[in-house]
Amino acid sequence: MIAITKDNLKSLNGHYSNISDTQDRHFEPNLWNVINHMRFKKQISGARGEIKLQVLNDKRINVTLLLSDSLQYNHILKGKVKEGYFVTRKKFLFIGIPLFLNIEKSLKMQFALTSEGNLLVDSKAGLYAAILIAAGQASHSNTQYKRIK
Repeated sequence: MIAITKDNLKSLNGHYSNISDTQDRHFEPNLWNVINHMRFKKQISGARGEIKLQVLNDKRINVTLLLSDSLQYNHILKGKVKEGYFVTRKKFLFIGIPLFLNIEKSLKMQFALTSEGNLLVDSKAGLYAAILIAAGQASHSNTQYKRIK
């Protein structure tokens, strides 16, 4: 793994496959859906395509979904360089009345590069709901996405 610093942060710039080569039976390896875990409307299913990362500064990365070389969606990730990773801010969403009717979602990600130049994404996501009975799901993944350009 190549440690990310403020000096080499721009090495994250590039095009990466949207679908991971590493499979996890509890995780759909679609990078765009991982990045947009907090927004249901912009999630896609089964899209091959490419993800373009462009470092804007040491606290923001522009993420673009390209399907057939045309721009589909755009999103800016906010975070900071920490302990060899670009770490996104933890996102937390709470809707409803606690203990009776509510939905909670959370997401935190960190990005690094492998020695081959592929994108390494560690993510921790949670989705919890309660309608007088509580249910939930939490997941942690370490997934690699192949550099295309």
